[in-house]
Amino acid sequence: MNHWRGLISLVLLEWNECSKIYWLFVVRIAIALLHCYSVKSGREVNSLNKLNPQQLAQAAAEAMFARDSASQGMGMTLVEVAPGSAQMKMQVRKNMANGHGICHGGYIFSLADSTFAFACNSYNFSTVSAGARIEHLQPAKLGDELLARAAEVAQSGRSGIYDVTVTDQHDTIIALFRGNSRRISGHVVAELAE
Repeated sequence: MNHWRGLISLVLLEWNECSKIYWLFVVRIAIALLHCYSVKSGREVNSLNKLNPQQLAQAAAEAMFARDSASQGMGMTLVEVAPGSAQMKMQVRKNMANGHGICHGGYIFSLADSTFAFACNSYNFSTVSAGARIEHLQPAKLGDELLARAAEVAQSGRSGIYDVTVTDQHDTIIALFRGNSRRISGHVVAELAE
């Protein structure tokens, strides 16, 4: 029971410093903990370790997105995540235009890179980029709604390869991205480590 008091105390202390997304994440974790602990034969049974791969991917993505100021600052939203894959979207705003009046390639790269990050961290192992490249095929214009879809191509040991396709609202391919991932020590959500 002391862990509940500790969690509630932490939430109350952090309330003034929490962003809305962080607060929603804390509430979701608290609700998950309430549902996952049950009393059987006088002892607590923790079912957190029994999350299916989709639930684990979702929990890792929510935790990462709550801390991802860069993606949030560029107006990206997480559309979907599954083991080894993710989708994110971003609208091209005026402050993203380059000298030609089209979306600066760096923003398209950032969208693809963030989507890659959510896909390769979906197994809850802390994973970073070891390298990436992008091919810009079509310009993205102001007001375009870009959608990035990342998919795992290969995973071997601590290294992975992911492909990301960026399309606009008309399903026109804007860019193709390939990212190489490397698992480092730790987990996205330590409490969910196996």
